[in-house]
Amino acid sequence: MAGPETLSPRSGEMVQKRPELFAAYIGTGQVGSWDRGLRFQRDFVRKRAGDEGNQEAVTAIDSIQNFDPGNLQHFLAVNRFLRGYFGKADREWLSSLRDRTQRATSPAEAQEIGAGMNLSGQALYPAVIREDLFAGAKNFQVPVYVIQGREDVSTPTPVATDYFNSIQAPSKKLFVIDEAGHFALVTHQTDFLRILQGIVREVRSLAN
Repeated sequence: MAGPETLSPRSGEMVQKRPELFAAYIGTGQVGSWDRGLRFQRDFVRKRAGDEGNQEAVTAIDSIQNFDPGNLQHFLAVNRFLRGYFGKADREWLSSLRDRTQRATSPAEAQEIGAGMNLSGQALYPAVIREDLFAGAKNFQVPVYVIQGREDVSTPTPVATDYFNSIQAPSKKLFVIDEAGHFALVTHQTDFLRILQGIVREVRSLAN
């Protein structure tokens, strides 16, 4: 399963509860809310499918009555087509992962890995759909930095930007890396490291 999730959706809550343990909060692949993320994905897939004449995807999206982001079947209907519209960087990264998995494992092992991922996704789904940082993680006592790929549609950058704009913090900055997607950390390492180094320098200067 792949959807509007983040690497660590609870990290913001940890920073809020124990700010004295953190110098700053840095988010990437930043979740905002499951509901807003999936609605963005639905509209994104529908527009791209319409623009490219993908009638199968158009029909699948348009056939959903009373769209509900908490409905697993509605999520699966959108997710079925989403990866086909990932940006170039994310598509190439996922392809490289598949190639390496095939080289490093037997077909049976690869199947077990996929089955395990699906099982985990299904088990976590009830908790994930409740995620809404707009409602519960907006006030920080430490500087906040968010690094996003402009083409991220897994944790959509427009939703992440809206969440960032809603945050109250001593200072905050949003960095958007062009031509990067959800996996900017690995696909655009040079840009990502440059931003991180700048953040470290800034946090140190703020602490002095």
